[in-house]
Amino acid sequence: MQNMLKLCTRGDYVIKLLNKYKVLFIFILLTVSSLIYSIAHQDQEVIEIIQTTELESLSIDEEVEIPHEQIVSTNKMVPVFICGAIKRPGVYEIREDSLIEEVVMKAGGFTEEANREATNLARVVTAHEQIYIPKVGEEIDKVMDSYDNRLRESESGRTNINTAEIQELEKLPGIGEVKASQIIAYRNEHGLFKNLEELKNVSGIGQKTYEALLEYITIE
Repeated sequence: MQNMLKLCTRGDYVIKLLNKYKVLFIFILLTVSSLIYSIAHQDQEVIEIIQTTELESLSIDEEVEIPHEQIVSTNKMVPVFICGAIKRPGVYEIREDSLIEEVVMKAGGFTEEANREATNLARVVTAHEQIYIPKVGEEIDKVMDSYDNRLRESESGRTNINTAEIQELEKLPGIGEVKASQIIAYRNEHGLFKNLEELKNVSGIGQKTYEALLEYITIE
């Protein structure tokens, strides 16, 4: 009986205590709840920030990444040969998407006698092509035919007796200045040589000289 009374007394005491400090308890409960919510909300924000950062990083990587083939194509260098009325004629390595104008500038620019309007400077170069800059008043077709003949001569190692100048003819075995002049004179009088054997018609060139020249000359 006494124990029961003690329990009742304690219970009343607890109730009175709760009533007295219920505002404090409610405040503590709200504070703890608010703190828990705040921590959970911050964790969610951190997760969202991480996800956003990963997406942005992925997007940047995709934008920066350039196919290797595209890089190679953009930077590919090709050789072109420029000659004629140009200050530094020769073979130049240049980007495959370059214009003729860029090749001209790389070769030092036009000479004073160059016919600048005869060349399309806005054209894109082609690998291994020859770019000829003509002089004012020059007939381009004839010049190019002559150049092509000389090019073939140099490639074959033979001298074309239909196009060679006197200085070139003088270098042939058994042909000095006199015979070279006679070859030029014969060509001017009779036209181009139709065959190699016709060379024996030139004054001073006999069978022996002709046979010595055969491996050094051509008419093609």
